Amino acid sequence: MAFLFAILYISLIVIGITLFVLPGIIVLILFYFTPYVMIYKKQNPFRSLGTAFRLAKKHFFKILLIILAMGLIDNLFSSILLLAISGVSSDYLSIFFGQLLLNLIFFPLLTIYTTCRFHDWFEELEEHVPVKKLHQNYEHIERGSHEKNISFF
Repeated sequence: MAFLFAILYISLIVIGITLFVLPGIIVLILFYFTPYVMIYKKQNPFRSLGTAFRLAKKHFFKILLIILAMGLIDNLFSSILLLAISGVSSDYLSIFFGQLLLNLIFFPLLTIYTTCRFHDWFEELEEHVPVKKLHQNYEHIERGSHEKNISFF
C-alpha cells in the first residue's frame, strides 16, 4: 500500500512540475509529511493524507523554507566539494564518490531535522483538536455500539 502511495505521490509532483513549477511544489509541500503521519499514527497512506494536509496547511511557509534552505545548503556544499575534487583529479569516479559521501552525511541530518519539526508541529496540531468534536465522535461511537447491541436482541 505504501509503495502505491509513493508512486502516486511522486507522479503528482512530476506532473505538477511538468505542467508548471508551482503546482508541483505545492503538492510536494502539502503532502510532505504524509509518510511521517503514516508511521506516527500507524495509518494507511491514504488516510494519513488529511492529517498531513492540515499540518502542512498550517506550516506551509515553514516547510517551504526548510526545503529551500536544505536545498541551498546542499548545493553550496556540493559546489565546494566539486571544485575541491576537480582541482585535484578530473576522474568522474572521485567526483561521484565525493558527492555520495556528502549525501550520506547531509540527508540523514535533513531527515532528523524534519522529523523533529514534524514531531513538534504534530503535537501542536493534536492539542488543538476541539473538545466538542472529540465528544461528538465519542457519542457517535457510543450510539453506534448501543444500536448494534439492540439490533441483536
